[in-house]
Amino acid sequence: MKISYNNNLKRRLFSVVILPIITPFWIIGWILSCVGSQKTLPRDISREQLIFQKIRLKEKSKQEAVQHQILA
Repeated sequence: MKISYNNNLKRRLFSVVILPIITPFWIIGWILSCVGSQKTLPRDISREQLIFQKIRLKEKSKQEAVQHQILA
């Protein structure tokens, strides 16, 4: 009779005390993993687009350097 009482007490302890503590952590972890997996999806950017973006950034930085020299 004691064995069944101890098992029943352990089940109650687990369901009343431990599950409410573990559940929010599990939900938060699941949400964060979903958000993280959405951010790491591969983008369809071609190599030509990347080269074009780099060229535009270089030209923009050159223009800013020239403007600073004129102002100074």
